Amino acid sequence: MKNALLILAGLFCMAAFLPSCSKESSKSSSTLRTNLVLSKTSVKMGEALQVSVATQGQSFIRWRVSPDHNLLILPAGNNTTILFSSPGTYQVTASYFADSMAGSPYDSSSAPVIVTDSVYYPPTPVYPADTLSLAGDQLTLQPVSLNDSGLVMLVQTQHAYSCSPSFVGYSYGQANSALEMSFDYVSEGNSASCNGAKNPASAYLFFPLLTSGQYPVKLELNHVIYQGSLEVTPTTYTFNWSYTSGVLIAPLQILRK
Repeated sequence: MKNALLILAGLFCMAAFLPSCSKESSKSSSTLRTNLVLSKTSVKMGEALQVSVATQGQSFIRWRVSPDHNLLILPAGNNTTILFSSPGTYQVTASYFADSMAGSPYDSSSAPVIVTDSVYYPPTPVYPADTLSLAGDQLTLQPVSLNDSGLVMLVQTQHAYSCSPSFVGYSYGQANSALEMSFDYVSEGNSASCNGAKNPASAYLFFPLLTSGQYPVKLELNHVIYQGSLEVTPTTYTFNWSYTSGVLIAPLQILRK
């Protein structure tokens, strides 16, 4: 009889302990979630948004943004750089995987960011210690037509640089009807800080609404001049660009929106 009472008491204790076990397990699982750190909660179109996250262990991170149109993600391990070409409110999410082969994340973190309708222009150049010349590299320009922003061009290097590289001291604009651009240097990160990730240096260029007509196009890359023209009609943007190396433009024609 005494043994039976001891068994019943033990079962009662186990029943009382199980909920606390479950609560403790749930609490432990929730501690996996960490907050994203954004360089800014509001950025201009074309301004680089830096996002980072501190994770426990060696998580593999996949980055995504919703909505996912008119933007560029440059992942670099626990960090990423995101460029936006359209205003709006976006949600940045980091999904954590056990490794690069895992099919499903074990957790995720999200944060909102607002992109204003103002355009970012590069400031007066400051050349950090990790500045590299673009000599030997080439650029690809991808024209994009947006409803309310005129002509936008995504510029990327052919070479990949450590972490989330950026152009240094670049400039662009319209002078005497000509579209002019200049690129000479790029800044890259410390590869040890991003697990060896590499990305092309990238930037969005925003030109004003252009009326129908012909516009000279001039781009300087590492002190070499490339020239062509842009024909604007009510329905299309068409580039006359003969270069097959150095500076490429693709596609050469897009529809206006």
